[in-house]
Amino acid sequence: MGKHAGVVKGKMDRHDYSFKPAFAEMAACKAGMGIDWALHNTIAAYEEIARLPRAESTRPVEICVGSAASLAQIDAASITPVVVDPPYADNVQYSELADFFYVWLKRTQGHHHPEWFSSYLCDHDQKAVVNMSRHRDKKKSANEARREVRREARKEAHNSYQRLMTETFTECKRILRNDGVLTVMFTHKKQEAWEALFTSLIQAGFTITATWPVKTESEHSLHQAK
Repeated sequence: MGKHAGVVKGKMDRHDYSFKPAFAEMAACKAGMGIDWALHNTIAAYEEIARLPRAESTRPVEICVGSAASLAQIDAASITPVVVDPPYADNVQYSELADFFYVWLKRTQGHHHPEWFSSYLCDHDQKAVVNMSRHRDKKKSANEARREVRREARKEAHNSYQRLMTETFTECKRILRNDGVLTVMFTHKKQEAWEALFTSLIQAGFTITATWPVKTESEHSLHQAK
């Protein structure tokens, strides 16, 4: 017989971030399991990470909280590589999703950096995503709103996304050295999302020199079969 282990199933088993109606429970106080198991594995992982930066030239990592479209704390032409993984248009509503984690981080880490958690929830309006609900006229009826979402709201949502992406890439260009390189990871199935990405890069003043397609899924994936 094979070896079995009782584990909490990972969230990334689906190609979306929808909340599930099921929940998981663990024996919080059982020896070797529960909180004891979680702490042991978390500390072990951080210990491994802490062994990595041992070079004499290594400098402490600086973590900044703010808008990627305004990096005033970074000098112009001072960075050699900028590596970004920007939001994928309308794939995921990151700011709303982040609210779930924000409230717990605020309760557990808010006393260390209260300025990072000064707002009630995350700032949804400044997140560079295609979110049609932001641009819907709240005064209209549900049926009118549905029709509007399919027309003007969708257009405005895409324009807002592209504008924020352009502002962000413009700031990336400002902080990059003349011999620096911007690397962007982006994945989406829709042509309009790729068009918005390339337009933002070009409007920000970048020249695209190379692309590397990365195969991230098996051709036998049920997700791909759809």
